[in-house]
Amino acid sequence: MHCKIKLFSVFILSSVLVASVAASNEEIQRMIQQGSFEKALVLAEEQLSVNPDEIQTLFLKGLILARMDRLKESEAVFIGLTEKHPELPEPYNNLAVVYAASGDYDKAEEALRQAINTHPSYATAHENLGDIYAKMASQAYNNALKLDSDNQETRENLSMISDLISVPEAVAVAQSVPKTAPTSVKKEIKSEPTLAKFEPEPTNLLEPPFDRDAARKDAESQMQEEKKQLEEIYSKNTEEMKKLQEMKARAEAQIKKAREQLEKQASESRRELDEARNLKDSVKEERKKLEMEAEQQRAKQAELEKNVKAKEKALLNEEKRKLADKIAQNNEELEQAQKEKAVAEVITAVNIWANAWSAKDVDNYIKSYSAKFVPPNKLTLSKWQEQRRLRLTKPSFIRVILNNVKVEILSQDLALVRFVQIYQSDNYKDQVNKQLLLNNVDGDWLISKEESS
Repeated sequence: MHCKIKLFSVFILSSVLVASVAASNEEIQRMIQQGSFEKALVLAEEQLSVNPDEIQTLFLKGLILARMDRLKESEAVFIGLTEKHPELPEPYNNLAVVYAASGDYDKAEEALRQAINTHPSYATAHENLGDIYAKMASQAYNNALKLDSDNQETRENLSMISDLISVPEAVAVAQSVPKTAPTSVKKEIKSEPTLAKFEPEPTNLLEPPFDRDAARKDAESQMQEEKKQLEEIYSKNTEEMKKLQEMKARAEAQIKKAREQLEKQASESRRELDEARNLKDSVKEERKKLEMEAEQQRAKQAELEKNVKAKEKALLNEEKRKLADKIAQNNEELEQAQKEKAVAEVITAVNIWANAWSAKDVDNYIKSYSAKFVPPNKLTLSKWQEQRRLRLTKPSFIRVILNNVKVEILSQDLALVRFVQIYQSDNYKDQVNKQLLLNNVDGDWLISKEESS
């Protein structure tokens, strides 16, 4: 909700305008009246490009921007005018209207006070200031109702403010400053704001100089009449503003009381919140402690499992080692047994060979040799067999004795036998060191090589 106050749009120049500037400003005002704000703004910008400090044109530009709701730009224009011409009340008044339209009532109040300080009898500023106070009081009681909706006294005060704002009152709208007397019009705060037209007095550059003394007397008489009317309006506005200020004070008291209650409730809520936070922190700390203990327990469990696994692994490795040792031992024993068996088999084979020789058993003697046996003196196997057959059958008896027999198992299928051989027959005897190389052929140890020394 915007505060509905009039925008005073008539500005007086202290110097005489040239005819072209006056004509342009009149055209700009005509465009404003027709609602052609864009065209009016373009014309004002063109004129200001030639004369950037032309006061009336700047004033009209601020007015156009306000009508176009370009409030920030309008605010900048009126602020510039108040800085360059602080003695003029009209820019302060219109700056206050812009502030009020933006909802900044504190700045609007300050701008209106500046206007009144510049021109104490400036009725429009007094009237607008009363509207500002009414709006501020209304806002204050609305805030009080929001803070304390059950307070009946606050509701009654707000109703009184609404009644006061709704009552039409006589206000002065100056059409020109300072020569033209203000005109009384009816205004109601709740109606839409109306922007006063910019209507500078026409200037005739061709007129001869006028009688300054007579003009001053007429102006003083007119000012006295205006002052009287303004004092009547000011007196009425002063009473209304006093009531509004009293209502504002009561609203502020209600707000203060409601704020104190809210602060008390907020303090209690903060205390409860702090307790809840402390409880939450305690629970959080306890949970953290429990989680740490659980983590430590899990670490211990993991360490225990690790140790158990290590021990199990150590035991398993020990068992494996023992088993491997046992297997190795068994293998050694098996190998030893196999060697012993092989030694026994080899000795048996050698004894069979020697016994067959002693018995002159040619067939078994020949069978003791392998098919791969290489005879000495480059004899063929068959020739050698024939020779051995003859030598075994010729003597009337043969005796072969083996002493100091030693067997060396070279591999699973190969054995070396060393011994002292004593040979005796009816016509020959000798003693030699002999070694036999035997091969295991299909489970039978057969002589594959024979050497004597």
